[in-house]
Amino acid sequence: MALLCLALGCWLLFLLITFSVAGKEVHGDAAMGQGFAWLYAMILAGLTWLWIGGLLLKAGTEGMLPAGGLALAPYLFCGAAGAASLLLLTDDTKHVWPLAIPALLPPLLAFYIFALYQPSLRPVFTGQTASTMVWGAILVLGAAPWAPLIARTNQKRADRAAAQARWKELQRAEALGKLQVMPPDAPVWEWFELLRQESGVRPEALEAVRHLGLRQADVEELLETDRGLHLLPDLDLQATPRLCAAAVNHLRNYARQMRIRPKQLPREYICGWVEESLPAVRWLMANGCDCDEAVAAMQASVETWLDTPDRQAALAALAALRKK
Repeated sequence: MALLCLALGCWLLFLLITFSVAGKEVHGDAAMGQGFAWLYAMILAGLTWLWIGGLLLKAGTEGMLPAGGLALAPYLFCGAAGAASLLLLTDDTKHVWPLAIPALLPPLLAFYIFALYQPSLRPVFTGQTASTMVWGAILVLGAAPWAPLIARTNQKRADRAAAQARWKELQRAEALGKLQVMPPDAPVWEWFELLRQESGVRPEALEAVRHLGLRQADVEELLETDRGLHLLPDLDLQATPRLCAAAVNHLRNYARQMRIRPKQLPREYICGWVEESLPAVRWLMANGCDCDEAVAAMQASVETWLDTPDRQAALAALAALRKK
């Protein structure tokens, strides 16, 4: 009965610790102490269920359990229910009813196994009526925390989504304020913050930038300093010789920077810079710019990376551009 003593000892220690912290909201330094208390409680709960599992295994192999090996499924289910109840307890200090689940399930199982080993009690507890009552109570207790846990999880997900929506609304309102005070002659690079997708006002910012008189010259200047490639498809620009040359030179330079040199550690290619550049390359090619050297440089750069599905997709996309 060493396993039974270990299980009950860990269970009692678990109850002592859990009763001291469940339903209590603390702040400051006390919160750290409560966190450690919950950690110890979870460790003791795990040990309790480990010893209970040993008892069930021993009873099953010795033919004591009426259901034999079928007891494994309720055991796992109840262990998971104990974990779910602890999640509920640590997440909500207003309700302590989930504590009843880890408080009742271990002694119920332990008493049941103990009774099976007693010659005077075994005929009763191996009978259909007693077995049904015990396992029925165990399954009811084991099922108790799941509906509240699912509801709590869904509520937290909804709260996070609502908070994110409110944050996006605030960001958009702030960005709209900045958009309204932007000078009509502001250079394109001063619009970068508003042109980001995260700003919430990208469509409005794009429409405003399309009407800037100096946008063509600004973008050409940006490209000559290796910036602004992502703006090409969206600003109603002209593919002038200066713009084409600057864009192609930017692509070649960036491809050279992204190469894996022989002395560098090999790295796997992950979807990134090529995919971000493709819309601009397609726009350049559709508007008559000669991008063969740039695409070849990009392909040579990607080939220096270790092979991955993303690398294969990038090479296939670049190969399709070269065919065009």
